[in-house]
Amino acid sequence: MAAAGTPEARCNLSRAAEADPTGTPGCVSRWGIYDMVGNASEWVAEWIALPSRCAEWPGFSDDLMCLTAAPDDPPAPAALIRGGDRRNGTAAGVLAVLGSPPTSRSGFRCAR
Repeated sequence: MAAAGTPEARCNLSRAAEADPTGTPGCVSRWGIYDMVGNASEWVAEWIALPSRCAEWPGFSDDLMCLTAAPDDPPAPAALIRGGDRRNGTAAGVLAVLGSPPTSRSGFRCAR
């Protein structure tokens, strides 16, 4: 909900090597929360089985969606990361989500 209404065209989806400082002008949701899309992805407090592939949201978004595990994949934990980051280009967005091993580095998404 905190990311609702974020204008993706104003967020850092540039595939740049470095993230912008937080508070990107214009990349603010209708709730007043900055940088919920692109720039840097964020951990959220959700866990799933480690996915082994990415799929597409069926027909309504081109945002990154990596939640799919093959039936024969060994079970392993994964933390959810949302928002995508600048390296995902236009696949970063409000619906961008992927499961990542808890050893990768990312920021934390905090909103109330």
